[in-house]
Amino acid sequence: MESLVFAKGAAGQYFTDLVEACEDHFNRIYPECVNSTHHETVMCPPVFPFGYVAPTGQASGAKALTRVEEDTIRGDNAELKIFQLLEKYGQNTKQPMFVLTQLKLSEFSKNVLQQVLPADHPVLSKNFNGEIDFVIIHRRIGVILMEVKSKDKFSKSLQGEARKQVQKGEEIIHALLQADHRTGISIPVYKVIAMPNVADECRGNSDFIGLRGVHVRSDDHFNSWWKSMFVETEFEPEKQQKLQHLISVCVCQKSEVSSAVLASVCKKIATQNFLQKSYKKGMRDPGDRFQEVSRPADNWEQEILARQFLFLNPDQLRIWNGDSHMFFNGSSGSGKTILLQFKALKCAKASGEKVVVVVPLPLIALYKEFFAQNGISSEKIDVLSPVEFFHGSLFRNNDITSQFHFFADELQTFQTKLPDLFTLLETLMARFDASDCYCWIAYDYMQMNEDTISLDETGGICSAANLPLETQKLCDKFLSFQHASCLNTVVRSTLQIYSHLQLFIKKSLKDLFEKVILLEHIDDGTKQSWGRWVRRYEVSNHLGHHICGPSVAEFQDAYLDEVVEIIATEINKWTTQDCLHRVAVLVSTTFLKENLSQLMTMKGISFCDVGPKTNAVVLDYGHKAHSYEWPIVIAVSNDNDNRLCINYIMLTRAITRLVVIKSISTS
Repeated sequence: MESLVFAKGAAGQYFTDLVEACEDHFNRIYPECVNSTHHETVMCPPVFPFGYVAPTGQASGAKALTRVEEDTIRGDNAELKIFQLLEKYGQNTKQPMFVLTQLKLSEFSKNVLQQVLPADHPVLSKNFNGEIDFVIIHRRIGVILMEVKSKDKFSKSLQGEARKQVQKGEEIIHALLQADHRTGISIPVYKVIAMPNVADECRGNSDFIGLRGVHVRSDDHFNSWWKSMFVETEFEPEKQQKLQHLISVCVCQKSEVSSAVLASVCKKIATQNFLQKSYKKGMRDPGDRFQEVSRPADNWEQEILARQFLFLNPDQLRIWNGDSHMFFNGSSGSGKTILLQFKALKCAKASGEKVVVVVPLPLIALYKEFFAQNGISSEKIDVLSPVEFFHGSLFRNNDITSQFHFFADELQTFQTKLPDLFTLLETLMARFDASDCYCWIAYDYMQMNEDTISLDETGGICSAANLPLETQKLCDKFLSFQHASCLNTVVRSTLQIYSHLQLFIKKSLKDLFEKVILLEHIDDGTKQSWGRWVRRYEVSNHLGHHICGPSVAEFQDAYLDEVVEIIATEINKWTTQDCLHRVAVLVSTTFLKENLSQLMTMKGISFCDVGPKTNAVVLDYGHKAHSYEWPIVIAVSNDNDNRLCINYIMLTRAITRLVVIKSISTS
């Protein structure tokens, strides 16, 4: 009887053998991991597959993120904690293992066991429901099955449920290992019950290993637990081959298309599902908790936001419902640009007055595209660069009857082209002081650009650092203007990107401050001002969710050809050829961009500058990329560049994959 064709591989190749099909796929996706006992830890999938996005930050009215992580590690958050520990430990100690998350037993039985086992095999008659939280296949340890159950105190019933799940997983693994009916090949299978909130030791059957709260509270505790529980050994060739078959089958059944994984995470960020959950919970609870978030479609004043921005957190609501004359600032990813864009859109649709939007030159195309997509013609709204506006007739026209709504974004960049910026702002505010028209100006006081950092002669502070003080002085002079409190909730970021950037920025600021202290010609007042600015970053920024993405990758001392190889690998891993616009390569001004562009051309990688969306990888200087968002960002700097390696601190935005490369100069 002819075999059933059930798998199609690359180049139209068909397979009738499951292991053969999986191995072919595995060899193409992970060539460095084929029959090798030495490779990096691989997370499958690399993005933690949340069933929902938990509201934990200030966006939900909850406690600060660090408190939540310390006090409430349960549900998906408990699994996320284990996921992070496994990934970090695996990468730091170079563990050759594959970590599979949430392996659904019924699907695995149907898709795998029924293909490789005879129809009368006893395992196939069993009902495998539920899932195993983590299946770890380690080339020098064997198979580790881990079930996570989290409750404040030890629960015998929960532990019983966990035992049943890992026992089911053990049966499936044993059946798969023995599928070819060969005897004498035994791979160790360890069963772990993880209870991150429980401090006491594992109770009962010694066949199960306990992972308790004390072991997950720090990296050191987890590392010592791992080393005490699992003994590494060198498996003989037959066992290595058996493990390779198991890895190929499990990984290929579990793996998702990388670009689809990233798209899913981006969608969660864009739609703010974490606020939807908080909103629904608040509506069920007594009292006024539903006020914690606001659904724009329920409020006519916010209806203009409903199409793209589903919910507003308290920070954003304060701005949206605030004064018509206002400065506001906040971290990257806190929603400043979206608030400003939609308020400008509302003015353009609701009134007959002209609307003027002033943004840095690289942002003009982005803003024009936004208004065009929302049905606003260029006759109703002008999108201008700072120089075009402040040096143009519209600004210099003192006719009070010529009214218009004014919106400015990324104010911290204006001073590069306009040294007399504060004088110009004073003139502008005088014109709007008695006007009913909107005048909204937004900036990011933490966004330091290379063009605005000067330490060589005066030790001058980045212009963005001066903005909170200078703009407040202007508001004190023109009483119709208010300076809103800083937006503190980051709502467009993954947990990995956010955590990495928090540490990176703090270190960068301290490094800059130390250089200022050493400059003898800088007066004490300037040094103290720098110190205050460095400390200001300690304001309580919160991450509004727990969306987990792939880890941040860092490469040191890479030559130009190696940089291009890394770029090519990231493109192949995280996107497809028809979605190249999802990738941005941002370089510092000291980096040899021309040399990199030549090598990318030779590699066949299409690229373009920051600007209108085309199907090409963006290759440009980081300081030109204000308010643009890409799921995949590769930041490259020169080894001689002592300033910020990531010169455009936009990386707490809707980015789900960040690669940082320090390149060796070839000039």
